[in-house]
Amino acid sequence: MKTILSTTLDSNQRARLIKTYQSYAVPFKHAYITHAFKVDETLIQIYTSGKVVFSGPQAEIYKELVSPTQSVKTHAGSDEVGTGDYFGPVVVCACVCNEEHSALLSSKGLMDSKLMDDETMISLYHEFKDSIPHSLMIVSPSKYNEIHRTHNMNAIKAKLHYEAYIFLSKKSPLPSLCVVDQFTPKDMFYKYLKLTPNSDIPLHFETKAESKYIAVATASVFARAVFVLTLRQLEKHYEMPLPKGASDRVDEAAKAFVLKHGQDKLNHVAKLHFKNTSRVLDK
Repeated sequence: MKTILSTTLDSNQRARLIKTYQSYAVPFKHAYITHAFKVDETLIQIYTSGKVVFSGPQAEIYKELVSPTQSVKTHAGSDEVGTGDYFGPVVVCACVCNEEHSALLSSKGLMDSKLMDDETMISLYHEFKDSIPHSLMIVSPSKYNEIHRTHNMNAIKAKLHYEAYIFLSKKSPLPSLCVVDQFTPKDMFYKYLKLTPNSDIPLHFETKAESKYIAVATASVFARAVFVLTLRQLEKHYEMPLPKGASDRVDEAAKAFVLKHGQDKLNHVAKLHFKNTSRVLDK
């Protein structure tokens, strides 16, 4: 039986919903319907009265996303870091947060990792890593370089997010809402994996998800903390600084690294397909 749910939104909430799903608009023939969208086989219809009806397999999820009277309770989220950094690994984290976790994390001021300093994120990671179910996928630079020969960045990220959820499911039952901080369209995500969507891992894709879901924000902070800790281990091993990002300062550090350790060792600390490599080696 098809799930049919409804809620009532004010004009501002309806405007946000229309803007969010405008690319999913579908034709409709009903005098009292103003807009209709179809997302993930779920039909969303907005009526002149302000009533919004959700019908389809993920009706409950989409109703929770827009309803002013309900909030998403236990949910999972995943995010990745390190993909814009020349030095260091790529890290993907997926975690499950319930209402208790959400309240506690919010009281600690947890937010998007891009808005927090390293020490705060590392402190939060150590404080909550044993109580919040999570999985981590850590790909070293050398392994990343090997995989990148046959897979582009988005394909690598898709595989890591999916595997993070697989490992997470072995630690904790996955809730009905598992949010991926979207970096590629849903169809492309599954195309990279050569898979079709399945109910065992119910993924929902949304941009800027770290600002909307505490589980995604937590995954972002955990992943960034582990990235920084791993980068520091590399710095300690090679006895030299390895700056974050991909700026001119990073070029100078890479040049110093090659002079000290040789070009071959660069594979162990850096993502070689970045333009930094050619800039450094050409010099």
